[in-house]
Amino acid sequence: LWLGEAENAEALVATHRVSGVVVSPTALGPTRLHELIRNLQRLDLHVHLATGVSGIDARRLRRLSLSHEPLLYVEAPPLSRIQLSLKRGFDVVASTVLLVLAAPLMGVIALAIRIGEARSGEKGPIVFRQQRVGRGGATFDVLKFRTMAVDAEARLAALKANNERSGPLFKMEHDPRVTRVGRLLRETSLDELPQLVNVLRGEMSLVGPRPALPSEVATFAPELRAREQVRPGITGLWQTEARDNPSFETYRRLDLFYVENWSITLDLMVLLGTVEHLVVRFFAAFRRKPELRLHGGLKPGALVTESPRVALAESAA
Repeated sequence: LWLGEAENAEALVATHRVSGVVVSPTALGPTRLHELIRNLQRLDLHVHLATGVSGIDARRLRRLSLSHEPLLYVEAPPLSRIQLSLKRGFDVVASTVLLVLAAPLMGVIALAIRIGEARSGEKGPIVFRQQRVGRGGATFDVLKFRTMAVDAEARLAALKANNERSGPLFKMEHDPRVTRVGRLLRETSLDELPQLVNVLRGEMSLVGPRPALPSEVATFAPELRAREQVRPGITGLWQTEARDNPSFETYRRLDLFYVENWSITLDLMVLLGTVEHLVVRFFAAFRRKPELRLHGGLKPGALVTESPRVALAESAA
């Protein structure tokens, strides 16, 4: 909330009894900045200086001094061959184990799709293949359990006007092409299980940017094409932090953040977040009432924000 001008900061912090202040160096001149820091510290307040940098992980910033002036050294994006080899090794081992463990469940899903077809009177493949753009701009067939009617691709053009996302991505909460079994698979994300085969083939990774359609990539700005430096992932920052966010800017920002700040630690954090996300979605799929299916499952009146970090900050507050 706006409390007043920066010139009156000392009086404002006393009036509102705050415990600390975050100062933006780009908003103040050097003389006023030094004066404000000294005055705030005399009041026994915590003082934080913002860097003015966004989209760069804090682990890539290193403090150093030059001529007694504080500077931040920015490490290059961690995409060395050794690190990419470690990531690939982890993908192979983890996807092999997950495929073995998930094999019985995948058999049950295949049977459920066939039973659903018997009721609807149409028959199609159990596994749906669709061309996506991978590392280096190469295309490949992404694998998913089929969740839509056989003629879903032909009906897409007629539904474009109902797109609930901004930008080139298409999403409908109540897509009429989705089958009854397919809706459950989508809500629990179990339709993504065959992509473990894509990971073993080397076409995808467990964690990475969402594999985009060629038609989507054709509209991407050159900056966003940097996402093709890494393999697309089954899950990623966008899926765990902003899957139900319709903003294409959020999609762009999270994809670029991942590419520029990748690490094994970040992958593990995303995977843990994905497990938590899947558990919540799995139970919600069976407990959610029809009137609570608004906004991808959010209750009416729930906070929807473009930035997941803002939501986290507000929750913490």
